[in-house]
Amino acid sequence: KMRLEVILTAPGEIFLPWNYLDWLRGLLYSLLRRQSEDLAQWLHQEGTVEDNKRYKPFTFSLLYPSQKRVRKNGLLIQGEVHWFISSPIPLICQLFAQELLRPPIRLGPYKMEVLKVISFKTPSFTSPSHFTTLSPISVSTGIKEGEKLRKQFLSPEEELFPLLLKENLLRKASALWLPQGELEIQVEPPFRSRLFKIRGIDVRGWDMNLVLKGDPHLIRLAYEIGLGEHNACGFGMLALKKHM
Repeated sequence: KMRLEVILTAPGEIFLPWNYLDWLRGLLYSLLRRQSEDLAQWLHQEGTVEDNKRYKPFTFSLLYPSQKRVRKNGLLIQGEVHWFISSPIPLICQLFAQELLRPPIRLGPYKMEVLKVISFKTPSFTSPSHFTTLSPISVSTGIKEGEKLRKQFLSPEEELFPLLLKENLLRKASALWLPQGELEIQVEPPFRSRLFKIRGIDVRGWDMNLVLKGDPHLIRLAYEIGLGEHNACGFGMLALKKHM
């Protein structure tokens, strides 16, 4: 089982700042440390490596509350909240599921109740497969300014965007010793820009629909580990669109 749906609730109404992804990331590492300090340390410090780039083999979605009110600096939410977690390594999802069912569970300063954890098998993928984002996709490139290299986040309207997504996914496959193959990624409007602060650094991502064509192994990996950068910080999680 490679994907979890977590249904949470909080006592009363709680406030989520826009940068709540750091809270979710912190929650997941705290859950892993309960089970295995060594595994949590490996995921946090090492992960899988390819071409001197490190990849943390899991991703998670934004929060989807049943009731919300938008404020300038965040969201007021109450009722049930749906959250999704995915990994190409079954053990990681198993450990998350076990610990999510053991209170206490804290999201930032709030004590949360876990109503249910549902595990899903990864579906069989065909080419093409149609997806939408559960968390924004982030892609960047380095721009040389004098002697310095400045990171520039790309828009899905730029030609380089899907090409860098593909390169990134192929490196993840290699880091996990998975077979390589052909892949084409098509991004589809409308595109919605999202800006989050991750560990004090601004990261821009985009919500969108996508079509993936090619090797089903690579399509599956995109679904399990996420597309683009910062997957383990809550970027790039996909949902398979049905009835296409």
